[in-house]
Amino acid sequence: MLWEVTTEKAWLIKGLEIAPDHVHVLVEHGCDVAIHKIVKALKGRSSRLTGLPNS
Repeated sequence: MLWEVTTEKAWLIKGLEIAPDHVHVLVEHGCDVAIHKIVKALKGRSSRLTGLPNS
């Protein structure tokens, strides 16, 4: 699902580390995109698909 979001937004995942309770993602993006918008897009999609709260 992370790749779907980044592809839709024309961002590129450069690095990814998955832990049992969180992830670290290094995303290449345009300079016109604020980091909080990237976090919101990725967390929003993942929380909708997993049914977990977006916190």
